[in-house]
Amino acid sequence: RVAITAGVGSGILGLLIFDGGTVCDHYFNRNSADAICRKMGYNGQMIWTSGRKWDIQSNYDITLGGVSCSSGEWSSCSYLLSPNCGHDEDVFLRCDGIESDESKSKKMSATTIIVITVGVIVGVILFLIAVAHVYVYYVKRKKEKSTDCDSALRPLL
Repeated sequence: RVAITAGVGSGILGLLIFDGGTVCDHYFNRNSADAICRKMGYNGQMIWTSGRKWDIQSNYDITLGGVSCSSGEWSSCSYLLSPNCGHDEDVFLRCDGIESDESKSKKMSATTIIVITVGVIVGVILFLIAVAHVYVYYVKRKKEKSTDCDSALRPLL
């Protein structure tokens, strides 16, 4: 399974980063750009280019290349994890800023899980508080009853 991350989003042309390194433009085309943007949760690509544009590029290894896709879906892509490229071939990508329905659905599911988890935790905390109050009440009542009995028996001794 390949995880792609980038500083690429709505209206931003960013250096594409894969597994802590840059992506080489060998075989890279519109389908490759669409597939990667969709993999990151966007509808597709707006524009892509390549080259040595920023000084920081040389701080990274090149970790992905030869990204060749027959369609705009990541499952149609082949790629190389150790490409023979230079940083003058690094990919810069701008994705369509509208998230896809699939991405929204995944985020909604994650949000629902978080809300349910928080609800369960709050419920458990409230239950424990109620149990603590009942325990304190029981101990206090028991202490009051034992004090009453002790004081009632003292004159007899």
